[in-house]
Amino acid sequence: MTVWSILGQPRALGQLQRALCSARLASTWIFHGPMGTGKYRTALAFAKCQLCSNPVRRPNRGDATVASLPDDFVLTEPCNECPSCKACDAQVHPDLHLINRQLGGVYDRGGRSRLTTLGIDIIRGEMIGDDSPDHRVESKLYKHSQLGRGKWFIIDEADLMQPVAQNALLKALEEPPPLTYIVMCTGSPGDLLSTIRSRSQQAAFSPLPTPVIIEYLSREGFSTQDAGLLARISENSLGRIASWRPPDPSAVSRKKTAKVPTDGQMLEILNRLTHAMDHLLMGQAGAGDLAVVINEGAEIIAGIFISHDPSASKDRSTRDGGILMFGLIEVWLSDRLRAVVGSPVEFALPSTVGGIEWARVKPCLDISAAAAAQLDANVHQPTAIMNACVSIEAVIRGAV
Repeated sequence: MTVWSILGQPRALGQLQRALCSARLASTWIFHGPMGTGKYRTALAFAKCQLCSNPVRRPNRGDATVASLPDDFVLTEPCNECPSCKACDAQVHPDLHLINRQLGGVYDRGGRSRLTTLGIDIIRGEMIGDDSPDHRVESKLYKHSQLGRGKWFIIDEADLMQPVAQNALLKALEEPPPLTYIVMCTGSPGDLLSTIRSRSQQAAFSPLPTPVIIEYLSREGFSTQDAGLLARISENSLGRIASWRPPDPSAVSRKKTAKVPTDGQMLEILNRLTHAMDHLLMGQAGAGDLAVVINEGAEIIAGIFISHDPSASKDRSTRDGGILMFGLIEVWLSDRLRAVVGSPVEFALPSTVGGIEWARVKPCLDISAAAAAQLDANVHQPTAIMNACVSIEAVIRGAV
């Protein structure tokens, strides 16, 4: 087990524990790494340690440890019992401010926000304030801590901050108020201004090892094979896997999706798609059959996404589902190529056919990538999918 129940991140946890142990905690942090590797969850635990009224300090041994630190290193953990810890768990602590793109709906006075960026209104309303005469907002950043243990601002998907929002935040980073801490979580640190990066302490989060994901999902009832497949198609992201699983039933919107997703639904979609590709390769199905599977899979995936975020756009979610389906095709093609060159991977996508040589794999990969780009660019989805399937069939059958 690991401290704070964060899996597979001994280096990042070691860095943060050393920071907590020191007398000089940096005021601004960037937690960067692939999606679903525990950045946001770690940021919450990091803040909770500082906000706790009675933090626990113990040697780095026993039930929960940090592998990158020596046994005698003194770890810092929240007590999990004080009112402050309970308020952090419920995300109602007055000195813990959580900032994400969903807040766009709160600050969009025109009602046009698609919740895809972190605009200047969010940063003003939740952090730096607004002095404009027509819309004055008090700065939360410069207010005193209500409980006296500092203030924490955690920005999820910080790379989505618009340039004007980043520039506004930069002014605050140049002279941060005392006992004020900002953690920016991002999968794309290069999208943050270099001046923001240079003023921030950075903690790197690595892709999770496959055995870590398998162990975690096995405790959730998945077989080793299914857990390995989910690790493979998620690019080892527990966060992405979580987005494919059922949410709390009370969070499901009946207005946008009539069916509550099931735990194995993504595996069912994967099996249908790989069977369709197998049949296409063997001449037992055509482009139209493959297109039906992709379209139906995209619709189901959209329903899963919307069950987690009822405010999400149905059209955007369906397009994201289609993009994911073409991504799965690319993984299947990669596995067929590996079968030819004698370099198979563990947890290869299921298939009843042999390998496919590079001369056919390469154009199919290009077609799939182009179709995904068209979906992302709002090209008519059924047409883009059908055209891609026709082109893939032509390559597979050797017509081109």
